[in-house]
Amino acid sequence: MIKEQEKSYRKVTEPTPVRYTYKQNNINLKNQILMANSKYVIITFTLLIITIKGYAQSPKESFSSKLYFPFSIGYLNSPKNNLEPGIIVKMAMEYRFHSTDGMFLRLNYDNRSNSYKKDEIQGTNIIQGKIKFNDYLGGIGYRISGKRKLRQFGLLQGGLSSCVYQNVATSQDNFIMKDKAKTIPIIKLTTGAEYYIGKSAALTFELDYIWHLKDTPFGQNHMNEGAFGISIGLTTTLF
Repeated sequence: MIKEQEKSYRKVTEPTPVRYTYKQNNINLKNQILMANSKYVIITFTLLIITIKGYAQSPKESFSSKLYFPFSIGYLNSPKNNLEPGIIVKMAMEYRFHSTDGMFLRLNYDNRSNSYKKDEIQGTNIIQGKIKFNDYLGGIGYRISGKRKLRQFGLLQGGLSSCVYQNVATSQDNFIMKDKAKTIPIIKLTTGAEYYIGKSAALTFELDYIWHLKDTPFGQNHMNEGAFGISIGLTTTLF
C-alpha cells in the first residue's frame, strides 16, 4: 500500500519532460537571437566611436574645437500650406571632422510657427488660429573654405516634425480648447554662408527648404506643402 502511494505521488510531482524541453528550446532560441542582435549593435557602435575618435585625435585639433552650437532665427514662408508667413527658430549641435572645412554632422531642433485662416481644415474646427511645427532633424553636410574669413556649406537632413494645433470640443454647455498633434516625416535642405569674427565664432546666413512627406491638416498634396526659410544667427564652440 505504501509503495502504491509513493508511485502515485511521483506521477503527480514529476514534471512533463516534453513541455520542459519546448520551453527550454524557446528560451535558447530567444537568447541566440538577442545575442546576435547585440553583436551587430556593439560592432556598429564600436566602429562609430573609433571613427569619431580617430578624427578627434588630430595633433592640431581637440574634440571640443570641432563641436559647434549654431543658433539662428528668421523668416518662414509656407504658401502651399495655406499658412501666413511666420518665424523659424533653429538650435543645433554640429560635429566637424575638420574645424575649417570638409564633412560635418548636425543635429537640429527647429521651431516653426505660423498663423492661418481657412474655412475647412482637417482635424480641427478652428478656422483662424496658430500652428506650430517642432522639427527633430539629423544629417550630414559639407563645408568649403572661401577667401579670408568666409566659408560656404550645404546640408541635407531628415527627421520628424510634430505639428501642433488647437481644436474646440463641447461638453454640455461648456467649450474646451484642446491641443492636437500630428507627426510628419520631413526632409530639409540647407545652404549657407559663415563669416568668422573670431577663431571659432562666426555670423551665419542660411536658406532652408523643408519638404513634408505626409499631409498636414492644412493641405492634401504633401510634396507641395513645403516651407521656405531665411535666417541669420551665430555659431561657436563652448571653449
